[in-house]
Amino acid sequence: MATRRKNGESEVHEPHLPRRRTATKDSASRKRENMLMAQRKPERARVILGGASETDTVDAALDLVVFRGEVLTGIDRLVAVGGLDRFDRD
Repeated sequence: MATRRKNGESEVHEPHLPRRRTATKDSASRKRENMLMAQRKPERARVILGGASETDTVDAALDLVVFRGEVLTGIDRLVAVGGLDRFDRD
């Protein structure tokens, strides 16, 4: 359970709040996630992306998703200013 405040001398436990962790230089913006998925997906992604671990693989895959969103936003802006005639996202 996570503890966030003290009530007099006793601590008040608030299990719905995340536990505090001491941030290191590399972990300042990291958070533990647990996921249930078919094992073949992270294995295939690891081979394709060349990740050393499942964590590296998921991180690289999410980077690609974010990049895709940035590209699509840029294309939408081009369409809005008349730089492209038509663009289908499919």
